Amino acid sequence: MTSPPDRFCIALAQINLSVGDFAANAAAMLAMRAQARTADVILYPELALVGYPPEDLVMKPALQQAAARALEELARQTADGGPAMLVGTCHVENGKTYNAGVALLDDGRGPTF
Repeated sequence: MTSPPDRFCIALAQINLSVGDFAANAAAMLAMRAQARTADVILYPELALVGYPPEDLVMKPALQQAAARALEELARQTADGGPAMLVGTCHVENGKTYNAGVALLDDGRGPTF
């Protein structure tokens, strides 16, 4: 049995977001991640990847698909052993849209909450 770590560092990210600008929002998240390299996990705001407040845009299939693609790209870019991230985004499951948090672990994508 392994012993628990002596410390667990959580970084809270406060970033400027743009509704629907996935590239800019992901870039802001990656910049924050670079600054918080010693953290174990970085928590991002509600709907950070989509931009806030998206209002009814999250119900549009084009935005949902773009969010999913942006999330997969962000997961690919962060599967480098660095800090895990909890990213706010929209998530579609069984035809329903959710305001979700997705864990991007140090080796790729993790669970959706």
